[in-house]
Amino acid sequence: MCSKNELKFIKCMTCGLEHDARHPFNWKVGDKCSDCGKPIGNNRRKMLMLRIKNELKNHAPTRIMPNGERLKYLINFQFILNDFKEYSEEAQSETDWLEREHLLNLAHESIEYFEEDILTRKACFCNVKVGGHGNTKKDFGNCIVMVHLYVLNNKLEMNIYVRSQRFPGNFAYDLNTFTMILNVVAKKMDMASRKINVWVGNLHAEEKAVV
Repeated sequence: MCSKNELKFIKCMTCGLEHDARHPFNWKVGDKCSDCGKPIGNNRRKMLMLRIKNELKNHAPTRIMPNGERLKYLINFQFILNDFKEYSEEAQSETDWLEREHLLNLAHESIEYFEEDILTRKACFCNVKVGGHGNTKKDFGNCIVMVHLYVLNNKLEMNIYVRSQRFPGNFAYDLNTFTMILNVVAKKMDMASRKINVWVGNLHAEEKAVV
């Protein structure tokens, strides 16, 4: 039984019915639907997207914005990504694409810390912009703010902090960006990956997108 005695539901990807899932974040690929008997999900990424949609639908308050838009939102939301396959997702904007390229360049630069010390805790970088024309003010306007890579028990892990994220919006694209950053470093170091820990300051979605 759930320690909070809460019921949560997730939709079976095979039969389309919703089923009780008191601990949805512990569900595994291959778990069977209690009605149709077939696997509920066929890959971890789809399962994660369904679980997060479920959290927004059932546990997020609704905020009515000045323009009348109804947003569901979660503050300081955390999840683990352990599917390191790179999927094909289109960028929502040129800004998203440029941000990914910038982060991948920073990931390449961080490898030198591991070359000096495999157990370093210095492989950390912030995704900030510095204004031109003599303006040195740092701009944290990018949503992906900080990345920290480290080795634990001979496997590579990554912590990533996201200031704000819209679901579904560019959420899937960002997941791919996280995976690509980890894979770039893991491949260069010839090391297996363990997981990506993600913190989202404000995860939000249009109410009609999740209900």
